[in-house]
Amino acid sequence: MSNETRRIWKYQLQVMGVQSIKTRVGAKILTVQVHNGVVCLWVEFDYRNEEETRTIEMFTTGEPMKESQRRYIGSVDVPDTLDFFCFKHVYERLEKHNVEV
Repeated sequence: MSNETRRIWKYQLQVMGVQSIKTRVGAKILTVQVHNGVVCLWVEFDYRNEEETRTIEMFTTGEPMKESQRRYIGSVDVPDTLDFFCFKHVYERLEKHNVEV
């Protein structure tokens, strides 16, 4: 019997300031990239672990950032509504508190 319980999962993100994803305790965020025009986050986890919610934040270059503990994930070049491209910088919020949407 196989003991392969780790998985890599892809989450589609909204191009917005703050959002939540449900993953598993101990999950490792691998990368953020644009895939087929959608910002996606790839996460590795053990599916046997309990579920938890992670907070993801996106900032445009030059946008003010409130003081918070964060871990940088990466930056992506995404089209905006005027068919221009803008950079979004993606972070995981490390503090445990409610998400402001």
